[in-house]
Amino acid sequence: MGSNWIIPDHANKPIDARTHIEKHYKGIVYDFQAVDALKQAIDNHRPFSATLARTLHENLLVEWTYHSNAIEWNTLTLTETKVVLEGLTIGGKTMVEHLEEMKGINTSGQALDSRGVASFSAPRDGVSYLAFPALAPERNHHADSFPLAPLGNEAQRDSSFPGTYAIVGIMSIQERANGALLGLFVGDGFGSQCDGLSKETLQEEGINTLQEVFSLEHLRSDCGISGEVSDLALLLSMSLLSNQGLDADHFHALVNRYREEREEGYPLDAYRAALPLSVVVAIAGIELKQKQVRDIALNVASLFCEDSLEKEAVAFFSHCLYLLINEEVFDAEKLVHDLLTQRGGKNLDEQLTSLLSRARKPELILSGNHTLKETLLLVFHTVLHAPNFEQGMSDIARMGGDARLAGGLYGALQGALRGPDLFPDHWIDELVSSSAVEQAIKKQTLFKRETIKMERLALTMSERLLNATVFGR
Repeated sequence: MGSNWIIPDHANKPIDARTHIEKHYKGIVYDFQAVDALKQAIDNHRPFSATLARTLHENLLVEWTYHSNAIEWNTLTLTETKVVLEGLTIGGKTMVEHLEEMKGINTSGQALDSRGVASFSAPRDGVSYLAFPALAPERNHHADSFPLAPLGNEAQRDSSFPGTYAIVGIMSIQERANGALLGLFVGDGFGSQCDGLSKETLQEEGINTLQEVFSLEHLRSDCGISGEVSDLALLLSMSLLSNQGLDADHFHALVNRYREEREEGYPLDAYRAALPLSVVVAIAGIELKQKQVRDIALNVASLFCEDSLEKEAVAFFSHCLYLLINEEVFDAEKLVHDLLTQRGGKNLDEQLTSLLSRARKPELILSGNHTLKETLLLVFHTVLHAPNFEQGMSDIARMGGDARLAGGLYGALQGALRGPDLFPDHWIDELVSSSAVEQAIKKQTLFKRETIKMERLALTMSERLLNATVFGR
């Protein structure tokens, strides 16, 4: 019995099902031709700049490590993963979790070539495309904020997997610069309907979301007309291009002539006049080192500011836009994280550091005094927490006060992050240049016989500032 059974040779033997039954594996239906086409679109942009290649390498290393360990139930967040890879430890996390993260240095880094560009072949089972974003919502991180998010096809993907697939288009520095300047103009124009009004007055209107640039035209007659937030940036651009450098006397002469001819609005002073100029400084200084850009920003700020914090704020905002336009960071959360850690942290004023930390918290508490710090807090909190661009711009405008300035700074950051296509066409169409800046432009440029459009101004000025060497090399 049992193992002592002797089976006769003539007895029927069991059939090995493995040799007679063809197994049909139900894989994931996926249109890999679409993936190949998207990869080809990326390849058309090669070779990448050294800055972009380095940034891609850093981001891929962190995100590959983060998602591969998330599959194994590691609880570190994306930001904590980056901190661990930089050699620091996280309180309340186990040693095992720290060691798992460090493995990423030896694994994900091998998937990159010498230029920091991914060189691996995509697996044909679809697993790599599904595993990475699947846990993103679970750990409070948006997959569509990744610079190279896993590629997916909306029509073909398996609905049983959570997460968001998003292709984040590769933008050129020109597109980001154009987006930053156009965003300044859009925010200035949109905020014009609420600028100078109190929050209480705006609440009485009973409008929860402003949909148009002219939604509150009955309260402000200058809705959509460019104010000094836009105009001073344009005047500085013209002065820099005309003199191939910063000439304080020439710029002040342009500003004084402009203010004499201006009919709408009121003149800005101190940081309110200087902060919009940081957009121009970041664009024109894009090929310089960060320290050089900081020194130039402080010099430009001194044209209007005497207070040291106000000057630091201008340098700080220039630095933010420099990082975004120069493709060194790809999302707002990473920008704030880098500002609080290695990139620029040592030069960041303690009050600005505290402001950024407050901006990361979900709740926003403002006194309503519309000070420099409150304006920056409102801008960065909205960038980090608004559900979409339009809602964020509406929320800022409905705070009243310095709505033009706050809206312009918010628009510049978002434009540098996501490019000029972010802005609604009907908002752009409703923007009008002020008569004073229009006269100044027509005296010095090729627009003498043309109707001036703010969209074209942003594109032309950003291109010329990038191609000129107004601050040297």
